[in-house]
Amino acid sequence: MRPVRAAARALLGAIFVVNGARSVANPQSYVPKAKRVTDRVGPLLERADPRLPTEARTLVQLNGVAQLAGGLLLASGHFTRPAAAVLAGTLIPTTVAGHPFWSVEDPAERRGHEVHFMKNLAVLGGL
Repeated sequence: MRPVRAAARALLGAIFVVNGARSVANPQSYVPKAKRVTDRVGPLLERADPRLPTEARTLVQLNGVAQLAGGLLLASGHFTRPAAAVLAGTLIPTTVAGHPFWSVEDPAERRGHEVHFMKNLAVLGGL
């Protein structure tokens, strides 16, 4: 069973490594969608601690760093449970911001977002 688990972890971690690296390198492309979540979370973060970042671009990059690090740890088989927990935490806002199928009017586009939303729920279950 060990080789199967190693392969599964590597495959599951890979998507987070790629998306995390993209978010860190080019956060601006994710900011418009991320604002759906960051505009709501930002004030909560500021109330919790005024030193915490609240700008959408910075939060996108921090989420990317967490995905990159968590994906590398999961793929390499190190600290797999904490890595999976971190990745699960990053996947929730990413899914809500990136695939809000409930707000899309066009049936084809809505279906596409539903598929990606459900795929992300499956990945969450895998973590």
